[in-house]
Amino acid sequence: NYIEKNSEYKVDVEYNRVANCTKELNNKNIIPDLIIHKRRKKDNLAIIEFKKYENDEDDKKRIIQMKNDEKYLYKHIYFILINENKIEKYIDNTWVKINGDVNE
Repeated sequence: NYIEKNSEYKVDVEYNRVANCTKELNNKNIIPDLIIHKRRKKDNLAIIEFKKYENDEDDKKRIIQMKNDEKYLYKHIYFILINENKIEKYIDNTWVKINGDVNE
């Protein structure tokens, strides 16, 4: 994939590892849908959650926690509703709808 060929970042689907441990929030295992990160380093570029139909506030809260948690510190977080062609990015404590351009 383009990201892996042109940078040190890796793209992982349903990746729940932090070194030799599983990812956790509030003592619960978590499995993000997709992450872009540098493995074995504390450099997490993005976390993305996908849903078919529903705007899931619990998933949104969870990925916001992962953005702010000292263990993860994701730089960017996205929530994508596939059947509604809706992409939201979390910016300055607000979910902002974007038009498919993740650089917005």
